[in-house]
Amino acid sequence: MIFENIMKNKTVSVWGLGYLGYTTIFKLQTSGFKVKVYDLNAGQLKAFTGGRYPDNNQKATWSLNGFLPKLDYPSIQVAKSAEEMFKDSRLHIIAMPESRKNTGKDTIASRMAVIFARNIKKSGTVPLVIFESAFIPGNIQKNFIDKLRKERITVSKDYHVGVFFRTDWSVEAFIGKKDKMPVAGCCPKGSEAIRRLLEHLGLPVIMLDSIKDAEIYANSMNVIQAMAIDFLRQLAMGYPFVNMKKMSKALFGNISLADCELNIGTGGEKMTFSTDYLIEGSDKPGNLTLLKEFQDIGISSVLSYADYIIRHGYKSVEILGITYKGNQKDLTLSPSVTLADYLIKNGLKVSICDPYCTGDEIRRYIKGVTVRSFPSKVFSADVVVVASDHNQYKCIAPQKVRNAKKKVKLIIDNYGIWEHLRFGDPIRYHQVGDGSLDLSK
Repeated sequence: MIFENIMKNKTVSVWGLGYLGYTTIFKLQTSGFKVKVYDLNAGQLKAFTGGRYPDNNQKATWSLNGFLPKLDYPSIQVAKSAEEMFKDSRLHIIAMPESRKNTGKDTIASRMAVIFARNIKKSGTVPLVIFESAFIPGNIQKNFIDKLRKERITVSKDYHVGVFFRTDWSVEAFIGKKDKMPVAGCCPKGSEAIRRLLEHLGLPVIMLDSIKDAEIYANSMNVIQAMAIDFLRQLAMGYPFVNMKKMSKALFGNISLADCELNIGTGGEKMTFSTDYLIEGSDKPGNLTLLKEFQDIGISSVLSYADYIIRHGYKSVEILGITYKGNQKDLTLSPSVTLADYLIKNGLKVSICDPYCTGDEIRRYIKGVTVRSFPSKVFSADVVVVASDHNQYKCIAPQKVRNAKKKVKLIIDNYGIWEHLRFGDPIRYHQVGDGSLDLSK
């Protein structure tokens, strides 16, 4: 009903008259919405009402060619006060970017919380509030939702809130948008309303589970690009006689990150060894600090799990799979070898089974390990680590784990092949990277 209520009068309050505001107004108008505007910056508001919006500097900043599509100015209602923005409007879009200089008290989210606290209940509606600019993860919860809660205004009851974070930097990129914007709401109803709104506006979206997830996602998109650029900068310094400018275009155009999968271990022989190769072949290896740090990340992730197991007092660990990838007999840089060796040296009992390796082969790699057969002789330890995604492991019945003589307490699933199974208490199931285990505790 949230989306249907918005569509009854199709009136949207847009907060902010910068780049985000201008392009948001344009998109709403071309989709048949009536727009009401206000800006916390009195100068910006005065420029708008005085016909000096956008100015030449804004045109040059917002457009790649200095041209901006015209707005339907006569139809835009300019609010004389923040309070007027709440009249007849069920949708509020916060089109103002946060600044790194802002602190908790003067973030845009904080300032909007003060305004909304004064007006939500007086407006007599349950508005949907959408933020367009990502900031520090947790910002909207801390500086908007929590502050309204202190005023006894409850999210998902008195109002709904969500985000669609903009990832464009020019009006041309926004109009021809193909990248999906991270979107999330305070609750399923809020998320659905935002999804339908953006679908109506013809904007591509990717739905996230929570507002904080979307904040992390939006920042991560920028970080991945920034890290790629920094890597090239260092590579150019490490190989000063190679035309990296030319190579970078070919390199970025030929890489897909879609197959990258979060797990513990090396991520594959070629990826890890290539790091070593680039350092060894460099004319200036001292400049490749990012690659040197990267060399340690894979092993660190394995040892983080090992330390967690030791710290929590588990005495025995059973590892399913010694190969680094499923259904193949390849032990290159196997995380299981590192994990088992480290645990044994710290006094734990470790057993391993792998249908692709003989007992002698496993014992040759890991001294002091017990070899077990699958599926008849497994589930005999405090912790079970599903390290390889062999097909044989995918068909296990949860009751076999629950009914084992030795009670399993923790399952660590490297590839999520048991994600669909329900083991029940007291067995704790964790898929690597699923957010259910804090390895620092």
